[in-house]
Amino acid sequence: MTNARVAAMAFHFMHTHVEIVPAGGTWPDSDALLLPTNDYLWMAEGPALQIKKQAGEEIELEAVRQGPIPMGEVVATHAGQLPFSGILHAAVMGQDLQVDGEAAAEAVRRGIKTACEKKWGRLLIHSFLGAGRGTRHEVAHVVLRALVDELLGGRQLHVVSLLALNETERSVLHEALLHIIQSEG
Repeated sequence: MTNARVAAMAFHFMHTHVEIVPAGGTWPDSDALLLPTNDYLWMAEGPALQIKKQAGEEIELEAVRQGPIPMGEVVATHAGQLPFSGILHAAVMGQDLQVDGEAAAEAVRRGIKTACEKKWGRLLIHSFLGAGRGTRHEVAHVVLRALVDELLGGRQLHVVSLLALNETERSVLHEALLHIIQSEG
């Protein structure tokens, strides 16, 4: 992926543009990448492995030195060869590689808080649906609920991009966001 804008499906929450972008081709213009990983911060499978291949092994070494971390916690590293200011490694699963929805929601909250503190106005959230084993679509709802709650609660970013690895994920994210919007009235 290169640093260029991709076609997206978009929503607005307060002053934040939230978009669903397809994986492949180009990276959306973002300051940071929120990446789902395990509590030891190893980048050996799924999205984390792909990012390590693109960014360089040094980002895994930098992350692992900060671990292990509690589920839901986030640590920042530089972005290596990727076009971001940093990578936020989010512990959303243990060594069984089963994504924990509540940990994923907490990681999104902490990732947004960290991005705001670092003055990163554009955050790319890598697919939590494609991380780990046995991931359920319910994870999408709790992750997006946490995102919307943070934005409605006063956290301000310019853009939050949600990376969808395929059409099924795009559809799941879209439906979950629509459900949350409808529940807000």
